[in-house]
Amino acid sequence: MGRRRSAHSRRSEASGISSLNRRLVVRPSAERDVTAAAIYYFEEGGGGERGFALAWRFLAAIRVSLTAIAETPLAWPLITRTKHKYLVSVHDRFPFVIYYVVSAEEIAVLAILHGSRNPTTWKRRQ
Repeated sequence: MGRRRSAHSRRSEASGISSLNRRLVVRPSAERDVTAAAIYYFEEGGGGERGFALAWRFLAAIRVSLTAIAETPLAWPLITRTKHKYLVSVHDRFPFVIYYVVSAEEIAVLAILHGSRNPTTWKRRQ
């Protein structure tokens, strides 16, 4: 019986290209998306300590997701010829999608949106 590898290691091998030379750039529009969502989760948690904890968990899920994208940017599905998507909800209860493009120099995060948002929202972003 052969040795089993994790889905992450298979994805890393599938990408075939190391991202070590690429820098991760979160566009201002995507930063605004995250800020608005963190404020929402703070308020949803009732503010105070509980709201802060919920917003912090959301931000941690985004950080983990961005790290995964930076490590293996080509491992995540293409949704257009050039744009990829990454589902944040894989890591936590937050149903967000990160849309990004990969070039030889950088990984540009275009949008970080709740999964129930109209998908055309991010398409206008370059």
